[in-house]
Amino acid sequence: MENRKLSRFNSLYWNPGSESIDSFTCNWHEENNWLAPPVTLAAKVINHLVKCRAVGTLIVPKWSSSPFWPLLFEEGLHYKPYVEDVIEFFEANRIFVAGHNIPVAIAVSFEAAFYGIKWAHHIAGVKNPCDSDFVRSILDASKRMLSRPIQKKTPVDPDIMKKLFNFYNKKSRSLKDLRLLCMCDLAYTGFFRYNELYMSSLDIYIQNLHDQQCIFQIPKNEVKEIERFVIHIVKKFIPTTIKALNPNFTVLEVVNAGSYFEHTKVKNPDEFDFMVVVRELSTPVSVQIQKGCIPGYANVKLRQKGRWHSSGMEYTPEKEFEISILSFNAYLRQAVSLVPVQKGRYGTLTYQDVAVRGKPYSVFSHVQTANFIWKRKICKTGEEMLYQRSDVTKKTDNDNLKICVDMMTCCHFPADIFSEILPSSSLSNPSLINNGCHIVLKPCNTSSCNDKETPCRLISYTKSEVEKMANLDENWKVIYKCTKLLFSYVEYSGIDSYKLKSTVLHLSARYGHTELGRGLIFVLKSLQISSSKGLLGCYFNSTLNIWSISLSYRYFTKWQIILLFKIFRVFEKIPAEESQHLLLSKIINQWICCTCRHSIEVSQIRSNIFDENSLATFNVQGNIFLEIVYELEPTLKAQKPLKWIPLQMKCHVFIDVCKVLISKLLQKTFILIPGFLRFSKK
Repeated sequence: MENRKLSRFNSLYWNPGSESIDSFTCNWHEENNWLAPPVTLAAKVINHLVKCRAVGTLIVPKWSSSPFWPLLFEEGLHYKPYVEDVIEFFEANRIFVAGHNIPVAIAVSFEAAFYGIKWAHHIAGVKNPCDSDFVRSILDASKRMLSRPIQKKTPVDPDIMKKLFNFYNKKSRSLKDLRLLCMCDLAYTGFFRYNELYMSSLDIYIQNLHDQQCIFQIPKNEVKEIERFVIHIVKKFIPTTIKALNPNFTVLEVVNAGSYFEHTKVKNPDEFDFMVVVRELSTPVSVQIQKGCIPGYANVKLRQKGRWHSSGMEYTPEKEFEISILSFNAYLRQAVSLVPVQKGRYGTLTYQDVAVRGKPYSVFSHVQTANFIWKRKICKTGEEMLYQRSDVTKKTDNDNLKICVDMMTCCHFPADIFSEILPSSSLSNPSLINNGCHIVLKPCNTSSCNDKETPCRLISYTKSEVEKMANLDENWKVIYKCTKLLFSYVEYSGIDSYKLKSTVLHLSARYGHTELGRGLIFVLKSLQISSSKGLLGCYFNSTLNIWSISLSYRYFTKWQIILLFKIFRVFEKIPAEESQHLLLSKIINQWICCTCRHSIEVSQIRSNIFDENSLATFNVQGNIFLEIVYELEPTLKAQKPLKWIPLQMKCHVFIDVCKVLISKLLQKTFILIPGFLRFSKK
């Protein structure tokens, strides 16, 4: 056979060199079979492969409604027990080539056989064996082979609408013609949402920024394999190992957390977050929960003293809870150190070390970070393209990728346990009712709790947040990822991903679906208000203020937000033109470079060289920001819509200078007045 792929092959009819005719009559056991059947025979091939207990590689199209699909996957795209692995080819035109089959004849003969069997059994008065859902599915599949390819209609565009108006713009038009024209106009502006067809330069810039810098820079199949290894380690290996090390500890659940599982991770899948729930600490019998010193925090006491340590020392119930978490973390780190090497099709995941981070920065911290090294498999030239995602244009230069797996130990309780702690709006939230809340070891860090040995602990809503973010509108996801990417260049500003996430959740619930540019303007405006008030409520607990930015760079952060807001607002009003969004990209890149050049000066403010409340701290913030404005000034003044922005930013700085000087003057006045009165009495 000229079209054979292997030296040994079977065929439907006799051919020179074929080992047998009708391969279903052969035993496939002890053979490594290469199976590329017609779609109509795929189900029969799978069944025969299972019956023979054979090994093989099956080539089938990705067709979830086909009869053979349930034979490969269970619900949720989980593999059947006999399926070892699945690889998806995204460039099918390089694999499947049109042949000389005649699908019409196959479909017609199958349909004729189906109705012939049905008619014969009806005449004989016996039950029809073809009267089953499986056979009918195969019949429908064969009929689909007869269908012609779908020819998409030309979409309605503004040119077509103009032609309609010009055609009916004549004196001989009737009321019927005007009615038809009105119906078309209403359908176009309403049903097709005309405002979505209008894109500003800011919309184009955000979309390009997302497509070029926010997508993963490694192939999709590699990402899935890394995810599969990490989930296996955290959800199967570690709980089993901890149970073997200490039977007193049991992992109740491992909760997916963080941007990867929220589908908002940018650049590379180099960080995975999980919350590890301890079963023994997740019952009201073992733990007592009371209201904390500030909203969103709880005072946690352990009822069973001395169970988690053998030192014989007496501790307070609050301290016992902390010791129990720290004891579990010790076994968690030990289990991580025993993780074996994970070898896969596209690379190898190797354990490197385990670190501890969080506040306070010590070995007794609430986040355990396992570091792994992903070493990519070195492929021959052209081999990688068979499984590389088609929209990936950049490749990593290094074959090694560092993977961080953050695990936060916690306890879980239903929402009604927090009836005296959380507000009524949180307790009535359907997501919190279904998912409950978690308590982590993170302290509140207030002055009242710092004086005590046992501070309050944070109440976390991670499970509900991941669920909400995963179902977020796609435009808001793009806005969130691009905003997070922009602020990642100025990490010292204090605008972390959690503040951005809470802001996006609030705005998406208020405005619903929106354009990219307008949504970004909403986010920056909301951040500007939060920076001025020093207040940003958590989405699932409005009483919890998550806006915790140090006074050392509070004004600097506010001015940066206002600057971006003013630049983006101008381009949000400009129609989409290539020159305009390229200009915006140039301005933002220049802003990033200017800000990064002054990062050392800003970091000196954070390192407590200056007093937070001193005028020197404020002066340093103002001087650094004005230098950034001076560097951007030539570019901004060259464009007419942007030329007033440098002057406006200087006015913002001047107004804040006046406010700070007046407040300092009033403070000194109140200090001097009592002294002056005492001097007058003398």
